[in-house]
Formats: sequence, C-alpha cells, structure tokens
Amino acid sequence: MLSQDQFDRLIGLIYEAALESERWADFLGEYAAATGSDSMALVVQDLRHQRANVNATFRVDPASERSYEKYYASVNPWVVGRDTEYVSGAVTNSIRMISNTDLERTEYHADFLRPNNWMYSYGIVIRRDADLVSFLTGLRSQRSGPFGEAEEHLVERLMPHLQNALRVHRRLAGFNATLQAANEALDRLPHAVVITDGSRKILLANQTAERMLAANDGVYASARAIHARYPLDDRKLEASISRAALRELDAVRLGGTALTISRPSGRAALELLVWPLPVRSELGGHGPAAVLFITDPETDRTLGNQALHQLYGLTPAEAKLASALAAGKSLEEYASEAQVNISTVRTHLKHLFSKMSVGRQSELVRRILSGVSILET
Repeated sequence: MLSQDQFDRLIGLIYEAALESERWADFLGEYAAATGSDSMALVVQDLRHQRANVNATFRVDPASERSYEKYYASVNPWVVGRDTEYVSGAVTNSIRMISNTDLERTEYHADFLRPNNWMYSYGIVIRRDADLVSFLTGLRSQRSGPFGEAEEHLVERLMPHLQNALRVHRRLAGFNATLQAANEALDRLPHAVVITDGSRKILLANQTAERMLAANDGVYASARAIHARYPLDDRKLEASISRAALRELDAVRLGGTALTISRPSGRAALELLVWPLPVRSELGGHGPAAVLFITDPETDRTLGNQALHQLYGLTPAEAKLASALAAGKSLEEYASEAQVNISTVRTHLKHLFSKMSVGRQSELVRRILSGVSILET
C-alpha cells in the first residue's frame, strides 16, 4: 500500500507532466513501481480507424512503440471492438476481456505481446472525445500475474487528477500550436516585428527582426532588451515603449508612435512604429506592452516568382523584371544587370501591364508591393 508521501509524489508528477510533456515518462516510471507494472504507456487511439499515437512510455522498446502505432493498434483485442468499454473514467482489466487461452491464439499475442514478455494489461481511460480515446496502460508478464483490486483502487484515487492534468495539457498544447503558427506567420512578413514588455525586454521577434538586431546597425539587443545605437534615439525608443506600456490615451488614439533610428553605417535611417498592445499585462509590467514594426528603406524586396506566376501568369523573366521594378530599379539598370537588350525589357514590361491590368509603371509597382508575393520566401 502506498504511503501518503508516495501518493502525493504521484499527484505532483501528474501535474508536472501537464506542464512539461517530457515529465510523463517520470510519472509512468513512479506509477509502474506503485502498481507493479513491468511496462507502461500513455496512448491516444482512434477507435474508428484504429490508429494510435504512443505519447510516453516506461520500459517499452522504441521499435515496439512504432510497430504498435503502425499496425498492432489495429489488432489489439483489448481495444478493438470494445467501444462501449472505453468511456471517460473507465478502468479496464485484460482478465475481464479475454481469457489467456483465447489471447494466446491471436496474432497480437504471438507477434507483439510475447516478444515483449507481456501477458496482462489494465487501462485507465482518462478521456474520450468521440472516437478518440486517451488512456494509460500498464503491462505485466505471465510471471508477474494479472492486475487486481489494489491497482484499481489506486486508479480511482488518481483518476480526477489525471483528467485535470490532461485538460491542462491539451489547453497548453493548443496554445503552443497557435503560438507556433503565429510565429511562422510573422516570419513571413518582410519587415521586422518585435514584441516587448514595458522595460524593453524582447518577448518575441520574427526572423527579420533577429537578423536586424544581429546586424547591430541602428538597433541591437542587450540582455534581450532592444536598444538604439545612439543615445538620443535610444531615449526616444525608451519613451515610446514606456508610453505604450502605460497605454497613454494619445499613443492609442494617434496609432502609436513613429520615429526614425539613425545607423552607424550611414545607410538610410530605420523607420519604426511603436504600437500599444491592448492586453492586460502581469502585475509588475512584465507582460506584452508594445509591438514594434521596423522597416529598412534600403532593403531589397525579393518577390516570390511562384506567387507572381500563379496570380498573374508571369513568365520567369517577367517575374524577375517585376521584382526589380518593385525594388526601385529603372528599366536601364535592370537591363544592364540582367544583361538583356533594353528592347526585350520593354517588351516584358508591356506584358506585365497587360497581365496585371495596369497602365502605368507606378501602378504596377503599387500592385506588386500590396500583393501577397512579398510574403513568399
């Protein structure tokens, strides 16, 4: 019988696993010891299509994990055809499902259980959503014997904690997936985006921003806080972020604060917009306070030729000309760099006008820069 300290440790590990997926293996190890299980696994299985993901294990060979996912989930006699038994909060025991004699006649036993020296199982159905079921399974050898009432009693005590932990884990996983998708979307933007707290600490920066900060030409990061190279610019930047953190009325009404940042290289100043974030930060002001949009006027925009082709039917040569014009180059400059005759370039320009339904070069450039081709990498 478990002591209270051992039981409390199991509960602690459950909630640690809810926050950090890698801790499920630690919990499974402790739980296996508490229940006399030779092996344990946390599995998510689709009962309709009999596909499975093995999310965490204790003393399970990785090859066996993969083979269960790829095939043996579909022939598991402890799961397949037992939809009514796999409901949230249920506890299953292999000795109540199928006799040893019948189990030993199955492919599942001959090719999956026996090579791993497993004979008995019990399952804890933590949650079921339609056909998707999440369960813990403990496994024992023939020598270790079947699971009994003591193990099932422990399961009943832990069940509410397991269910709460899985709810927390799923919400965090959903949040992390959304955050990852947002980060990938930000990385598609051609300008730098930085989110800071009220003390200028960088909470998030897209890839363009990371490259700009690493270049140390105008803005840079020190102790993960954003700074401008020159003291006057740095004070302006600090004041703008402070205003955003305080959510001053003027900063919101005027659409944030715009400023320029001089650069030691002598290149054109960076253009920066500091916009207050309409979210409530943590006590102490450590939450998101401002989003900074930074553009480099001298950055050449490389357009996505595939997008231009799909949108307008441009040929590779026409797409290259469109990209050059969007970067501010003249027809003559492009002809020289591409080593093509100016008459050929003018012919391509006429095709661009026709395909993109514009009549002037300025309209062409505006159409390109306002389109989605600038997002293609």
